[in-house]
Amino acid sequence: MAQSSLDRLRRIRDVEVRWLSYELRPESSAPPSPEEERRTAAYRRKVDEHWPQVQAMAQGYGLTFGPRNRNARSRLALEGAKFAEDAGLIEPYARALFHAHFAEGRNLSDPNVLTELAESAGLDGAAFRHALDERALKARVDRELALGFMYKLSGVPAFIVGRKYLVVGAQPLETLVDVVDRCAA
Repeated sequence: MAQSSLDRLRRIRDVEVRWLSYELRPESSAPPSPEEERRTAAYRRKVDEHWPQVQAMAQGYGLTFGPRNRNARSRLALEGAKFAEDAGLIEPYARALFHAHFAEGRNLSDPNVLTELAESAGLDGAAFRHALDERALKARVDRELALGFMYKLSGVPAFIVGRKYLVVGAQPLETLVDVVDRCAA
């Protein structure tokens, strides 16, 4: 299984990791404006242009990207993450979602897919699905999204170290160790 820089950091430094919600494609009730559509198209062209470099970087971590699902919304998956966190199973849930999305191109906005992945991570599928259907954790995700806005997050991965320093992007282990050590000093 692939090991991220964060996984390796946790083996050599005593760090607490807390997963926070961040929507790459926020839900919206209003149709996009022409300007939003132009920005989305420009962003997708930029991602496509850099995709070979992203794939090469991923392979360096032992990851292989499969087909991309650009249309999935992540809100329900984030609410599911809060359920998994409460059950003490955020790590296996997150790994199941990452693999399903990045390696398999599965639709993480589908409650059936999310429930299947939750069960594979050891969660009670019926209780998980009930929480999704009732939107029981929506307010908690909303608060975390507001926190991300406060930190001016614009993408993931992002690491907030010592509630003070923001490190954005997939970083090598050495960078994360340096930031953690500076905060500890």
